[in-house]
Amino acid sequence: MIVFGSDEIMDITISLTEETGKRLLDRAAREGKGVADLVAEIAEREARMPLSLRDMFAPVREQIKASGVSDLELEEEIDSAIAEVRQARKNQRD
Repeated sequence: MIVFGSDEIMDITISLTEETGKRLLDRAAREGKGVADLVAEIAEREARMPLSLRDMFAPVREQIKASGVSDLELEEEIDSAIAEVRQARKNQRD
């Protein structure tokens, strides 16, 4: 069941290794929580974290890879775009 809303809950089932299950049980016991509550807190915290630059640019990297553009061609294109932006800014100041 996947339901989103202010008071709605998403129920999920996950498979864990025995080792991970034991670690979660131990941690939950140390923190005085149930395993489900602990896992929910971990998931909430992880979901709020911003994406890394690597993750954000993964689709761009895939598109570049698929395009067949060489590293040199890409570097030249980026340098050209930077020069264009700098020139436009300079023209605005003049």
